[in-house]
Formats: sequence, C-alpha cells, structure tokens
Amino acid sequence: MEKILINPPPRDRCCECCGNKNLKPFGKGNFEGALLVKTFRDRMGWISASWECKDCLFLSDEDFGRKKNEM
Repeated sequence: MEKILINPPPRDRCCECCGNKNLKPFGKGNFEGALLVKTFRDRMGWISASWECKDCLFLSDEDFGRKKNEM
C-alpha cells in the first residue's frame, strides 16, 4: 500500500519556527529519526499547524511566537 501525504513537511525542510535547515534528528521515542514533527498550536484563538525541529517543538506557544517573529 502506497503512503499518501496529505500535509507533508515543507519542501525546503526548514523548521517553520526558527527557520533552521541544519536539523538534528530526534532521539529515541515516538519521533526517533524524524527531522521535523507536525504540531498544532493555539495562537490567540486560532489553531494552526506547524512543522518544528526538536529545539522548537517543546516551546510554549508564547515562546514559539517570539522565536518565529525573530526569524
């Protein structure tokens, strides 16, 4: 069976929070080996999807917003 990617990671393989292209894979666990993980964030009442690296995935929504605005 062929996989269908409905919402694949960004083509440029950059984190949508920090813009980093030199990504380190996630370690052991659910995301082992992944470079980006899709997450959903609540920004002022709007739920949005974001592909994030291991350095950004666990940021609070507020820190995510600050970091993204620095990009």
